[in-house]
Amino acid sequence: MFNLKVVSENVPDATSTEALLADIIKPGMTDEEKATAIWRVVYHSRFWNPSSRGNLRLDFGGIDPILRMNCFSPSICQQDAENCIALWELAGLAGRMWQLGWHTTPEVWYDGAWRHFDPTVGRITKDRNGKIASVTLDRSRGGGRTWMRPNSYISTTEGICLGHRMEFTLRREETFTRYWRPLGKDPDYWCASSDGKRPDNRERRGRRRLAKAMEVTERRFEPMPDDAAYGNGRWVFEPDLTRANWRQYLEYDENVAVTEGSSMYSYSSSQLQPVKPGKEALAVFRLRSPYVFSGGWVSGFFSVSKGADRLEVQASTDGGRSWRTLWRKKTTRAHNHTIGLRPVIGGKFDCLVRIRMFAAKDADDVRVGNLKFDTLVMNNPFMLPALKLGKTKITVAAGPQLDTLAIHPCMATAEYRDWIVDESNTISSLEADLPGWQAGLCCVKPGKESYVVFKVATPGELRRLRWGGRFFDDNETSKLFFSFDGKKWHEQPWTYEQRIKDTPNGRREHVSIYEVLDKFPKGAKCVWLKYWFLRPASAKEKHELLLTPGIRIDADYTPASRGKRPPVEVTYCWTQYEGGVATEKTRTKVIDKYPTDFSIVVKGDKEPTMNYVSVRLKPDAHAIAATQAASE
Repeated sequence: MFNLKVVSENVPDATSTEALLADIIKPGMTDEEKATAIWRVVYHSRFWNPSSRGNLRLDFGGIDPILRMNCFSPSICQQDAENCIALWELAGLAGRMWQLGWHTTPEVWYDGAWRHFDPTVGRITKDRNGKIASVTLDRSRGGGRTWMRPNSYISTTEGICLGHRMEFTLRREETFTRYWRPLGKDPDYWCASSDGKRPDNRERRGRRRLAKAMEVTERRFEPMPDDAAYGNGRWVFEPDLTRANWRQYLEYDENVAVTEGSSMYSYSSSQLQPVKPGKEALAVFRLRSPYVFSGGWVSGFFSVSKGADRLEVQASTDGGRSWRTLWRKKTTRAHNHTIGLRPVIGGKFDCLVRIRMFAAKDADDVRVGNLKFDTLVMNNPFMLPALKLGKTKITVAAGPQLDTLAIHPCMATAEYRDWIVDESNTISSLEADLPGWQAGLCCVKPGKESYVVFKVATPGELRRLRWGGRFFDDNETSKLFFSFDGKKWHEQPWTYEQRIKDTPNGRREHVSIYEVLDKFPKGAKCVWLKYWFLRPASAKEKHELLLTPGIRIDADYTPASRGKRPPVEVTYCWTQYEGGVATEKTRTKVIDKYPTDFSIVVKGDKEPTMNYVSVRLKPDAHAIAATQAASE
């Protein structure tokens, strides 16, 4: 099941920018009402604290409003301002960003003037007549708060990146559960804040804490222990190798078979092993989530009989271009093992796990069974599909049944070279020794064309390509080209309209481009993408050599397993309060048509405390029989 989502009428649908704007902006709204609705959803989605960014490098290349609002509840003023500006501009309103000393805040343009909405402190600047005004309004002349400082200035850089979506994919024997609380405090359960530490909820400079944010939004969940400032989600995937179509669980396999397990062990009745001895056997599984991975484990029964046999578990986060060995079988006995994934999966959204086997003489000498993939993600509890006191409508929807290959490399380091097939006159900002705030892809020699080329190959037929990045606001010095053979190139038009030109703000250094290509040769499974740049020969300073802070590519393709949408089970768990008594409640609903609305009624005398929402494909006859056999 692809592109699945569960949303609540009690919380804005932030699965994509399109869905969010459609949810909060209603027909007939004035520009001021649109601006206010966007400011309010950003303010209600977070509380102030150092953000989870530095170690993850998630914000290198730009702040994606959908990614940040769904994955992180703590944020800082710059991220709040960027989120507002991104959504304002997608709604047709120009935005700009002020740097007021140490504070960053946004303004929006409508009715011929700039208007100030601060999403960090939740305040709006108004004049003495109660009309929303600019941040520059002097309090002595009828303004509200004195915002300006001697070193205040308008930022000319748009730090926005677009394209992230929160719909998710489910397989048989896979469950995705989102909790309104952290599941642990070990490093597997969180991604580091900018100081390299666990995101927390401590009071800083009088800024609002989590409890205050809960009070404002009227969304309730258990106070996070140890001042933790995050929620967790958990993916549990246990492929059933007894199925006749067991290959549905694999991204790729080579020289692999499923055989009956040994009766001397109480393990899975079916196990992976090589087909032919003397030849390497590979089984590749894919782990992915729209929420950022913080950690996880793969566990199972691993057996090697002779010293010449080999068994390894490896992982890749660049689509299989490079592999990192996480574990290697060193003994010739059968054991259950649990292997940590955090060193490679932390801060990522997509990971391949490869079981690598080699049987020297007898294929039965190397076996793997009882596989279980248990991965953790970070989520923002404020944006989960919560219930309210009384009746809440829940919507379960499934978009086009297309799989997606997402490419979002860090252009600030040599990591981007894991994805490209060609480059000219380019270097990372780390290699060019640029400061961290000027991170991205740079040119080596100004006045000469620069480019990087990505070859995007998908397992199924290409249906749609969404691609772009952050570029200088000039499509004469930044261009996009595509090719279906790597030789003949076609230019991708920019559909972006820089609405800011209709305001007194002037030109900005960077804009976010995210274009769509939906026409391909029949049966095409591969496309070459060229990002082309030209920095002027007059560029002398290092920061003038920056080409692009970030790039994003999303390739939608027809999956091999595409078919009828199966039923799903959605389970809600909450605590309700009646007469001073707290009672935990659950409700499970089976969905077999998409979209489907259903309601959950919460009784009591105050708002419920949310615990979790869980989704899985409804067990079929095979899964029910397997469960009964295991219990017996």
